[in-house]
Amino acid sequence: KDGYLDNGDERCTIEEFYLPEDQSTVEKLRKADWIVVDWDNWNAHQVNIKEQTLNLSFEHKLTKVTVVISEYSNNMSNVNVGEVIPTDATMYSRPNDVLNKDSNIEISPLITQDKTKGNHKFTAIVSSNSCWIEGDTILKFKFEGIDYIVKAKEDIVRWPGKHLIINIKLNGKQTVSPSKVSVAEWENGGNYSTEVSNPN
Repeated sequence: KDGYLDNGDERCTIEEFYLPEDQSTVEKLRKADWIVVDWDNWNAHQVNIKEQTLNLSFEHKLTKVTVVISEYSNNMSNVNVGEVIPTDATMYSRPNDVLNKDSNIEISPLITQDKTKGNHKFTAIVSSNSCWIEGDTILKFKFEGIDYIVKAKEDIVRWPGKHLIINIKLNGKQTVSPSKVSVAEWENGGNYSTEVSNPN
């Protein structure tokens, strides 16, 4: 909630956080990264009175999700970098009590493309401590005139502070299920030099 931290004559504003629905650029994606201090593990040893410093441990509270097109069907066009770009991409984040949302959040993800393999990736930060249940829509996008829907074939848990990687294979069918789901550590930074546009 809106509030302040007392810092003598100065006051540090604490603003209420809302999950941004537009994460289609690197800058907008970074603004969706909700990081808070881990007060549960805070202790007096982090205070240096002599130097007047306070060491705080910050944590990612949401989940970063990347959907990767790991395989294209033989009857699809060559996916050389920059030649074929998915459009109208929307990733869905289920409700989360922390974010005070009672309906699915529709997010415009960042679209990137691997420089060597040409694989397209859709990345967004979504609510954590929740899951996509079987049958939920994870992602929608248009590619070469076809509207694709990525649906969960089983429950997919979204852990806070983790990077969820979902691989899909395009085989000509409009409804696609993940071929592989893995959980990785959230690496800060990252190279998004292959960013492409997402003209919703």
